[in-house]
Amino acid sequence: MWRPLLLSLLALGFALWVLVPEAALAHERRTVGSYTFIVGFMSEPAIAYYPNGLDLRVQDASGQPVTGLEQTLRAEVIVGGGAERRELELERAFNQPGRYFGHFIPTLPGDYTFRIYGQVGEQTVDETFTSGPGRFHPVEDPAELQFPRQLPTTLDLQQSLADLQQSLAQREGGSDGLVALALGIGAAALAVASIDAGLRIWGAMAARRES
Repeated sequence: MWRPLLLSLLALGFALWVLVPEAALAHERRTVGSYTFIVGFMSEPAIAYYPNGLDLRVQDASGQPVTGLEQTLRAEVIVGGGAERRELELERAFNQPGRYFGHFIPTLPGDYTFRIYGQVGEQTVDETFTSGPGRFHPVEDPAELQFPRQLPTTLDLQQSLADLQQSLAQREGGSDGLVALALGIGAAALAVASIDAGLRIWGAMAARRES
């Protein structure tokens, strides 16, 4: 008699886990004055070298979405202990009032910080949100997730091209034309592979956001 009840409870727990919004699982929720900010990555887990971005949601004291903030708020992404930073252009999420995206491609695994500053209504804000336990996930190294084979990153391919250039230049009797041809073929292959992968991933993310 207890087995059907146990199975029902397990099924209910699984259903609730599936239905929990992504922001509740891997975003930081913070009260900022009379507003609530919910901040994280657009796609989690965030993977280095894959298109991603800031995911920002703002609600008022009654839980209603705050719109129009792409005109009054600014954002930047910070990494490497503040050594590297980039301004992000906030844009409204399609058909999701109060939600904003700031697109970029993280190229370094580890913790990232989002700084959000400007005006929300009459309130001035300047807040930083850093990845970590209980907040949102850091950017992961893609090599740790690839199976069964690990694919080379863009940096790996660039290093291979540099090594090829050096090898051809040092080879006895090598010509500048041969070096240029080899580098041209390698660079073209790298560009095509990068563009194709980027378009595929970006298209999948866009379809996911608009669904």
